[in-house]
Amino acid sequence: NLSELTQRLKTRLEADESGGPSDGWVLLGQTYMRMARYDDAADAFERVTVRDNADISTLLLYAEALIAAENGIVTPQAESVIERASEMDPDDPGPIFYRARILEQDGVPDEARTLLIERLKRADRAYPWMELFLSVANRLGEQVGESPVTLADFFPDSRDARSPGAADIEAAQDMSVEERSAFVRSMVDRLAARLLDDQDNLEGWLRLAEAYSVLGDFDAAQNAADNARTLAESLPETDPMRAAATARLDRINK
Repeated sequence: NLSELTQRLKTRLEADESGGPSDGWVLLGQTYMRMARYDDAADAFERVTVRDNADISTLLLYAEALIAAENGIVTPQAESVIERASEMDPDDPGPIFYRARILEQDGVPDEARTLLIERLKRADRAYPWMELFLSVANRLGEQVGESPVTLADFFPDSRDARSPGAADIEAAQDMSVEERSAFVRSMVDRLAARLLDDQDNLEGWLRLAEAYSVLGDFDAAQNAADNARTLAESLPETDPMRAAATARLDRINK
C-alpha cells in the first residue's frame, strides 16, 4: 500500500535526529506529488530547501508543489522560491520558464514570450526543454501578433526536428500539473552530468529514470533505473526508502 509506505517513510525521516537525509525528503515529496497531496509535497520539499545543499532542482520541485496546491496560480511564496533558484543560475531554463509564467500571469505575455525567446537564442545546441519553450512562446506569440518560431530558427541544422504544431500550442495553453512537472524532469542533461560525480544519489537516479521515460528515451531510462535499483537494494529490507523507491521503479517499468 503506497499510502502506508509513504507514512512509514515520513515517520522515519521525522524521527531522524539529524533531520533526515535530503534525498529521503525529496523522495517523500515526489511520492506525495504523484498522490496529488500537494501541500504535503511542499512541506517535504521545504525541508530540503532550507539546507545548505539545496539546489535548483529541489527549489523548482518546491515551487511546483506550491503552484499545484493553488491550482496553477504562482503565489508570492512560489515566486520567492523561483527567484531564489534564479539567483543560483540566472540562465538555467527552469527558473526562466517559471518567470515567464509569472509574467504571463501578471498580464504581460509579450514580456513572457521575449524571456523564452532570448533564452532559446543563448543555447549552444538543441536541448529537450526547448520543445516546451517553443510551444509556450508560440502560444504567447498568438496573443501578441508574433509569427510562430521553430527550432530551425535557432539551429538551422535542425530543420528536420519536430517543431510545435497547432496541437502542441493548444495543449500548452492551459498547462497541467503533469506537463509542468514533466518540464522540470525534462532538464535531464544537467542532472545526468551531476550524477557522474554523485553516483550514490538514489533520488537523483530515480528522477533521471523518470525524466528519460517522459522523453521516450527508454534505453537511457532503463540504465538510470538499473542504477537506482542497485542503490535501493543495498538498503536494509526494513528501510521504507527501499520500498518507496522500488514502487517508483515499478511504475517507471510499466
